[in-house]
Amino acid sequence: MRRFTAPQKIITLVATGLVWLTGYATATDRLGPLPQLNLDQAKAALGKRLFFDTRLSGDSAISCATCHQPDNGFASRQALSPGYPGNGHFRNAPTLINVAQKSRWMHDGRLGTNLNDVTREMITEDYLMNMDMRLMQERIKQDPLYVQMFKQAGYGEPSNGGVRKAIPEYLKTLSSTNSPFDNKKMAAAAMRGLTLFKGKAGCVACHNPHGSDNEALLVVPKSISVSTLKASVTSKLEP
Repeated sequence: MRRFTAPQKIITLVATGLVWLTGYATATDRLGPLPQLNLDQAKAALGKRLFFDTRLSGDSAISCATCHQPDNGFASRQALSPGYPGNGHFRNAPTLINVAQKSRWMHDGRLGTNLNDVTREMITEDYLMNMDMRLMQERIKQDPLYVQMFKQAGYGEPSNGGVRKAIPEYLKTLSSTNSPFDNKKMAAAAMRGLTLFKGKAGCVACHNPHGSDNEALLVVPKSISVSTLKASVTSKLEP
């Protein structure tokens, strides 16, 4: 395992601080209700059926909803998601709420084009759904309802491309709109929390649509202790 020298540790901590300060400076003014997304109801209805359909996995055992569970905020309850049967996953499946508002996806930010690409990777990766998309296309072609829904959505006959477009359209419906924050009707305790969130606690530097919640996570070397990072955060809260 690579060991980091003291100067490298210092450089990493300084970089972490610069990321925090940059995010904090821009995020506080931008925090607000999310923009409305244009939605095609026929495409979203098709995407919803596909999202819950186990036939999109190699052995027809799991669907997107197996890990992104609706009754758990479209996230996984487990620290490490189960992944494809017999093959454990190495990460937690995060919430899909507001995922259509992002411009980068995955914990390491490796996917940053569009949700079409993300959908393809989730379906085809062998440790996730392990599906050959040519086989998936043939499966859904055998379903008369899919044939009808693809046509109604304007995609023609069932196809791989149609699947990769329809599921992201459904994900647009998973939006946290009309909340007390959006309507400016927050309780007094919530307002105090928001003040801390944007102020002393500094949460907004990362947790905002324009900061690290929408970017790759900064990887800190394991050689930097958790206590050091905790002290950095705690110091921001002290008077």
